[in-house]
Amino acid sequence: MAVQTSTIYGLEVSLMGITGTFLGMPAEALILGALGGAISLARGEPTTRSKAISTIMASMLFAGTASPAVAAFLINHIQLGQPEEEALYFKALVPFAIGAGWQWALPFLAAKAEKIMHSFGGKGDKS
Repeated sequence: MAVQTSTIYGLEVSLMGITGTFLGMPAEALILGALGGAISLARGEPTTRSKAISTIMASMLFAGTASPAVAAFLINHIQLGQPEEEALYFKALVPFAIGAGWQWALPFLAAKAEKIMHSFGGKGDKS
């Protein structure tokens, strides 16, 4: 009896979440990052199933690793009201925004990095 591929992909995402929690990543950040990545992926062009799963897994990892630091920075530097409410808002908003936004921001960051590398290296090696 063959196992359905959607079941295997679901297990891969679940195992990524479990691994992330063992590495100290907040579970809610992993879940919200995956949700943001899935919504962002749904707005774009159709992709293969394996590419979609790897994109969602990358969204989980980016949100799980970066969101605690970004949320702490925002809580300390932006005053919206009560500190307890700010913590709740930013701890939910930041992982979702990272999960959804990295797919959009990556081409721009890659282009900027390429310009910076060309400015340091000149026009390339002519040897």
